[in-house]
Amino acid sequence: MKKFTIWLLMAVVLMSFSVAAGADDAVLEPGEPEGACETPGDANDDGRTNIVDVSHIINGMFWEWYNNPAQADANGDGVVNIDDAFYLLDYIFEGGPEPVCPE
Repeated sequence: MKKFTIWLLMAVVLMSFSVAAGADDAVLEPGEPEGACETPGDANDDGRTNIVDVSHIINGMFWEWYNNPAQADANGDGVVNIDDAFYLLDYIFEGGPEPVCPE
């Protein structure tokens, strides 16, 4: 639970920074992105869905890079943003719904 609280706090701080900095969400267009969604939530494309993927999503918000944006879209809404990081945190630490591929 302590790790979840730390990551949640970090995500909230980064979210407020991204709003203040005007960072845009990565919108997945039809035909995009390169690569298929084989492991939903696996933002760093290492074959596993874990806390490293949350960090990868948050970093990607600022640097606009993802190994596989379709897999970074953990909640499957077609946009890679802070919601995907929270979705993965809920899945990893609280047993929330599994990540899904974007439609």
